[in-house]
Amino acid sequence: MKKQGPYFIITILAAIVFQVFLEGGPGNFFSNHFGSQKETEIESSFVPREKTESEKKAEAFEKILDSIKAGEGYIYKWRDKEGNLQYSNTTFPKNNPTLEIIEDLNPFARETKFSYHNGTIVVPVIIKNRGERVEARLMLDTGCSTTLLHPSLIDILKPRKINSGTATVADGRKLKTDFYKVDTFNVGPFTENNFVITSHFVKEGKDYDGLLGMNFLSNHPFDINNKNKVIIWK
Repeated sequence: MKKQGPYFIITILAAIVFQVFLEGGPGNFFSNHFGSQKETEIESSFVPREKTESEKKAEAFEKILDSIKAGEGYIYKWRDKEGNLQYSNTTFPKNNPTLEIIEDLNPFARETKFSYHNGTIVVPVIIKNRGERVEARLMLDTGCSTTLLHPSLIDILKPRKINSGTATVADGRKLKTDFYKVDTFNVGPFTENNFVITSHFVKEGKDYDGLLGMNFLSNHPFDINNKNKVIIWK
C-alpha cells in the first residue's frame, strides 16, 4: 500500500473541521456521526437557609414597634450609652439595639419586692445625678407630698437646688425644706427624669433613707401583695 503523504493527512483534517462548522459545532457533529447522547440533568442542591430563632424574634419585635405608640400600656427597657438600664412606660428609643418590651417578655417586671420596717413598707430605689449613683431604701408614704431624702444622700448626689418652701409629711406636718432636681429616679419598672426631691433629716436613717412621696406615687398606681411582699404596679 502506498504510504500517504503529509498533504493528504492535512487535507482530511481540514475536511473534518469544515464539516464540523457546517453542522453547527462539535456537539452536533459528534451527535450526527456517532449517535445522540442524552444530557445529564443536574439537580440543584440549594436549600434556602431557615431563619434562626433570634432573627424571627427580631422581626416580630420590629413589627410590634411599628404598630404601637408610646403610652399604650407597654413597659420599655433598654441600656443607655453608659450601659445603664433604663425603664419607661411613656417613651422609648426605637433605634436602640438593647430595647425590650418587658411586659411581654417578663410579666413579673411590674412587681417590686419590698421589706417591712415597723409595719411600714420600704421600697428600693435607684437615684442618679451628675455621674453619681445611689441605691436607697425609701419608706412608701402616701401622706408625703414630695419625695424626701436624708441629707447624707444629698451630699453624695449634689443635686441642683431649684427653690425653697414647705413639704407635707404623713403626720400632717409642714416642713421647711429645699427642693432639688436629680437626673433620674428609678423605682421598679419606672424611671422619672429631672425628678423633684426634698431633703430632711430621717430619724431611722439606718433602716431607710427617706420617704417615697406622692409626686411619684400619684403617677404610678399600685396594689400591695402583703403575702409575697411585692408592689404590683398597674
